[in-house]
Amino acid sequence: MSKISINTTGKWQLYWGPSPLPQNSKALGTVTRDGYDTGALILIETTGLYVQGNAAVIRSLPQRDIIIGLHMAEVGARGGSATSQAKTRAVRRNAKLGGRPPKKRKAKRHNASGEGRQHAPERQG
Repeated sequence: MSKISINTTGKWQLYWGPSPLPQNSKALGTVTRDGYDTGALILIETTGLYVQGNAAVIRSLPQRDIIIGLHMAEVGARGGSATSQAKTRAVRRNAKLGGRPPKKRKAKRHNASGEGRQHAPERQG
């Protein structure tokens, strides 16, 4: 079983070349199999089949994996930014101030008399 990655904003023209796409088809982005075999992701609209195109040659793809991958890409695109608004504000504020502020150090604890921490009495004996 091959691992499929889909990039719906990928530059499919780099893999397909200057030739026209097959009749009644449209390019949807790029598809990569097993991490290294990349090509144009093409939908042949008359049959509903997804194919990989390289240098004007098409190859079949595992249809179920492509449909799942396209669905996941759509869900990811609708999800928007993974950064919260609070984090975005903090990053902007820190950038204006020259970087991330140093962490605040915890204050030393004092007992009621105002002295520092008390140590256990030394053992004699």
